[in-house]
Amino acid sequence: MFAIGASAKAAKIGGDLCEQAARAINAAEAYGCFTPISEADLFDMEYWSLEQANLKIAV
Repeated sequence: MFAIGASAKAAKIGGDLCEQAARAINAAEAYGCFTPISEADLFDMEYWSLEQANLKIAV
């Protein structure tokens, strides 16, 4: 595996994330079947902290 980034540091971070994701998928497959979350759930996870910050500002 190799990773490309805007800098060596960015490439290393991307490579590390990919390696950890592969480990998680392999571990899940060892116990059964890996099923990724839906796009809607992924969106909710990524924007939840932003939504919480917006609610705090609005109060």
